[in-house]
Amino acid sequence: MKENEKVDFNEKLEEVLATEDYYQPLVELLDDYRFEYKEVIQKLASAHNSGKLNVLEFLNSPHFSDENISRIRQYLGVIGLIEAPTKSVFETSRNIQSKGEYCYIPISEFLGENKPRIVDAVEMLAKSPTEWEFFLRATLISQSKISIEESFQFALELTTHSNKKTQTEAIQALGYLKYSSNSDLLAKALEHIHSLLEQNHTDELARSCLQTINEICKKDSSLAANATKSITLCLLDESIMLLEEVSRIVWLDKEHLPTEWEVLFLSFFDKFSITDWQKTHTVDHALTALLNRERSAEVIGLLEQKLIVSGDANFEITSFHDISRAIWESEYIDHEQLFTHWFYSGNHCLCQAASDIIFEHENSPSQVSKIEETKDYFYIARKAVGWLFLKPRLATFYVLSVLEICDDSDFEKISELLFYPLLMNTPQAVEGVIKEHIAKLDKRKKKTQVLLNILKKNDAYHDVLKKASLNKELHPSTRHREAMGRKKYFENEAMMKEAHKTSFLASLFGNNSKVLLYGNKSVFKQYDGNGESKRQVMPLSTISHSTEVPIFFSIDPAGLNRLINMFRYEG
Repeated sequence: MKENEKVDFNEKLEEVLATEDYYQPLVELLDDYRFEYKEVIQKLASAHNSGKLNVLEFLNSPHFSDENISRIRQYLGVIGLIEAPTKSVFETSRNIQSKGEYCYIPISEFLGENKPRIVDAVEMLAKSPTEWEFFLRATLISQSKISIEESFQFALELTTHSNKKTQTEAIQALGYLKYSSNSDLLAKALEHIHSLLEQNHTDELARSCLQTINEICKKDSSLAANATKSITLCLLDESIMLLEEVSRIVWLDKEHLPTEWEVLFLSFFDKFSITDWQKTHTVDHALTALLNRERSAEVIGLLEQKLIVSGDANFEITSFHDISRAIWESEYIDHEQLFTHWFYSGNHCLCQAASDIIFEHENSPSQVSKIEETKDYFYIARKAVGWLFLKPRLATFYVLSVLEICDDSDFEKISELLFYPLLMNTPQAVEGVIKEHIAKLDKRKKKTQVLLNILKKNDAYHDVLKKASLNKELHPSTRHREAMGRKKYFENEAMMKEAHKTSFLASLFGNNSKVLLYGNKSVFKQYDGNGESKRQVMPLSTISHSTEVPIFFSIDPAGLNRLINMFRYEG
């Protein structure tokens, strides 16, 4: 609702309840107050507990559609505040869940530490575990608040239930019981889980056991070493479900993660391909967590191995957003040394990964790292030019950093890369970087003179190109230009029509498009609630973007592609 139209909810509620069939009006009322839902929940509970409204009857209405569940889902917190029989609350909650859309229902808040309610819930669960399995965990946790021994024993019994869903819910409940300081029960829970894993082994069971082992060891870290054997059993399978659970634990519980488990989890990640890693986004977060826990060498080694084995030329390491950022920022990784190593390896997947990450940080150009004397800086420079060519400024920065540490004997042939292919193709981007670099050098040094000579050579080369461009014989005729213009016009027109079919904005506004012929503002009418029109003026601003296209894309595209690919893929 609008803030200036605040109306007391209780007054509105009384008006709605006074109608014969208040179901739909109440849904609409709740929809109006959706931004004040926390206060409304309190008022709904008060109305129920005073007998003015039966919340459970309302939620059990046969007219309740999936659409309306979405509209009032945020009000289901009222269930935790009402006075009602436990069985009625459970039945209503189960009915809501059966609608197909997930909704959080606060059964734990309803049970709280209310002993009569908890006793009723436990009796219902004991009588028919599968019927009330959705509330199993909340019931056992609530029971543990008043009697941990009874709750623990009941949970152990349910972990051997023949129904798999009931069994896994009971196993997970073991990890969340209120043990207080009773470490003996925690140790018994671990022993019991280990015996379950020895007797039977399924993906779902392994996942539930792993989750519970983690929760128990968070409560008592001294049990972590003894739990290693159970974790080993959990990790025997190679399912994506289990990969997701391991990743979640490493990511969300990294502060509690025992050192003994890290090696096990890294070995588990090694069982999967990089394609499998992409199936769950949590792997990215998990590997980043391990990398920042002084496991950088192992994580980088694992990542390198997966990239090489994958051999996927279309894979982009930046799809793993966290780990690619951590490689650049982590205090445990010298990213310049790593990228130098990747370029020197010659493996196209590692080179592609290095260039992808470097491209993400265009404002902080990467530099070469010092390597062993036996290694070839010229080779590294050619790799960098090949893989960074589409970002000529970055390629230039990298070659200049190579020139800073290479031998004098290699200086001229490496600096020649600045002229061809960089300056000959993208002089505007490259020339400025070289001039800024020269400004920091001693003008008397031979290396400085070599760079100055390259700039002079570049000026002479482009002067020749400009003179050649004035030759009319090289220009297309007027007829050819007009024919090409018409061809481009029809191609662009067809492309725009095709794009309009799938355009998101077109789906919103339909055919209500406006063509601006000229001017610096757009004027249109807007109608208010009374039907009166108001003149609206929207100033137009200029937006432009430009990029330097490599010259050889026009002069000799085949030759340029051959050169770049040679730099990239030479052994």
